[in-house]
Amino acid sequence: TWVSIEPYPTPNIIEQDFEEILNAVSFVDKIIFGRLHYNKLVSQYKGYKEYYNNLASKVIKFCEERNIEIKLIVYLRRQDYYLESYWKQQIRKRGVTWTWKKMVKKTPKYIVLNYYEHLKELAEEIGRKNMIVQSYHEENFDLCVEFLHLLGIRHTEIFQPLETKANLSLNNNYAEIKRILNRILSEDPEQWGREQKWLGKIVVDCSREEKRQYESSMFSTEDRQKYMENFREINHRIAQEYLGCEDLF
Repeated sequence: TWVSIEPYPTPNIIEQDFEEILNAVSFVDKIIFGRLHYNKLVSQYKGYKEYYNNLASKVIKFCEERNIEIKLIVYLRRQDYYLESYWKQQIRKRGVTWTWKKMVKKTPKYIVLNYYEHLKELAEEIGRKNMIVQSYHEENFDLCVEFLHLLGIRHTEIFQPLETKANLSLNNNYAEIKRILNRILSEDPEQWGREQKWLGKIVVDCSREEKRQYESSMFSTEDRQKYMENFREINHRIAQEYLGCEDLF
């Protein structure tokens, strides 16, 4: 029996009794623990790194006392694809009007792209031997099946895939349209809610249909290669040290 406690938020997002949570799952054989990365509120919490270090220490101690195996599974997505995905997720929200060029040139510090340094921090928190590092692939990749495989859990008919993609990425054209329209949405919360729901449904439906026709990209081929060159060395080090191969992606 295993349980996943991730992504775990900081107190400025939600207050929780961590000790109570751990005691509630003390019957398991394995605990998967992870921090929350995708919310800028995390980095706004004073001492968030120390906060997560303290939680990791508590999890390790809790597991050692009860002979529970703890694993931190880290999936690394290619930095260019990750940044594209993050930008389009933010564009879904009200009032977000950052252009793609601005996102590339002035990427917020809370977006972790130097994976090597971050892995070092995680290793210090939880121990290298308790970490499993894997590459996230864009095509023909079932994350749920892969996750179960890493945990040594047999994939049976109990685990049924979703009929449709739950979090469909916006097509690049419609993401840009949504970004522009974010400037003119109503300031009235009730009215904005209706507009956002209506507009969000339209851009998702259009993205779902248009992806069947052609693929597009926020990067040009040349710009993508140039951007990824910034991470060539650190990605190579990760591949060698954590995966025992030469290429991370």
